[in-house]
Amino acid sequence: EYDPKRGEYFFHQYSKKQPDLNWENPEVRKAVYRMMNWWMDRGIDGFRMDVITQVSKTVDKNGKLPGEDGCEIEDYPVGEEGYSSPFPWCSDGPRIDEFLAEMRREVFEGREGYMNVGEAPGITPARNEHVTDPKNGELDMLFLFDHVGIDQEGSKWNTVPFEVKNLRARLADQQEAVKNAGWASLFFCNHDQPRVVSRWGNDTDRESRELSAKAFGMLLHMHRGTPYIYEGEELGMTNAHFT
Repeated sequence: EYDPKRGEYFFHQYSKKQPDLNWENPEVRKAVYRMMNWWMDRGIDGFRMDVITQVSKTVDKNGKLPGEDGCEIEDYPVGEEGYSSPFPWCSDGPRIDEFLAEMRREVFEGREGYMNVGEAPGITPARNEHVTDPKNGELDMLFLFDHVGIDQEGSKWNTVPFEVKNLRARLADQQEAVKNAGWASLFFCNHDQPRVVSRWGNDTDRESRELSAKAFGMLLHMHRGTPYIYEGEELGMTNAHFT
């Protein structure tokens, strides 16, 4: 996005109202930690961190970051909206463990009675084990997305059929990864996802809706980890259908 006042472009993966901060700059990181400590000192119970695994960007073969003069990040295919996705060089970058460990030391170390969870696009179950293993001093939990993308083709609203065994395999991978260390976050619904009862279940009549909701509730709560219940999910809420 071009800023005429500065005469420069700034990078935003999402809305132009949400510029990506340059976490390579230590002064930026210090400012973030001051803000977090301000809230912790007032007694909040922790943080849910949006796309936290995208704060470290990939460096190119010359050690330069995207946007720096001479940076040689390879081109990626252009999508439907005319842009290439920055996802490959923004997710689980080379300094993410360093940044999260620093955050733990600067904000959470020495405190009690809090928890933190990070939204984690691009993180594998194996990496989840590392990040959430207490001995590594990073985050308490992460939200993984490999299972909720199982029926999506391009857009999350463009769903395709899938076999239950594939969902089972992805959930099993997440559970297997944390059987010795780390911890799992359990969820099907959130503010970015269609309702699971309508999506994977059956919301055509009351009986089917109730059976679907109870089945997914049992599936979620019988795994090892911390379940997250999105508002309305406890009622078996369905999608709002409209044209």
